[in-house]
Amino acid sequence: HRLSTCAISNQRLKEPIVGCRLGNLYSKEEVIKYLLMDKSSRKKKHGNAFRHVRKLKDVVELTFQMKKVHGDLKDGGANPPHCWVCPVTNTEMNAKTPFCFLWDTGNVYSVKATKELPLACDNGNILNLIRLAPSGKELDSMREKLKAEKHLAKKMKK
Repeated sequence: HRLSTCAISNQRLKEPIVGCRLGNLYSKEEVIKYLLMDKSSRKKKHGNAFRHVRKLKDVVELTFQMKKVHGDLKDGGANPPHCWVCPVTNTEMNAKTPFCFLWDTGNVYSVKATKELPLACDNGNILNLIRLAPSGKELDSMREKLKAEKHLAKKMKK
């Protein structure tokens, strides 16, 4: 469910699709609508769920490889994420196989590809990997990491 719906609107994802540092997927249009809301309206409607998204620089546009059907790049009528595959391993994106994206480029790969064939994933430049739709424990550690990064950025700014 989290791989096929926008985290903000809970509607089916529409391209362009963006991701945040916590591995959530959004329709870019919904992120823009969210950012145009005043802070009190955001908090009233969504609570603190998306407070880490304060500007468009807090998300990155993602590049998905579509599943090949009869030689053409088509989704074959399938809904995301079942129409997406890892460009390295050709593994279909589903809830069983973990996927991630590179923050710097927005390219989406299976976690297996980044571990076993890192050079095939953006020439080995896989330092800023973000797990898509992480589990509860992973999400908590990602939140802590994000909080530490923001704290460090504030400290460096001073």
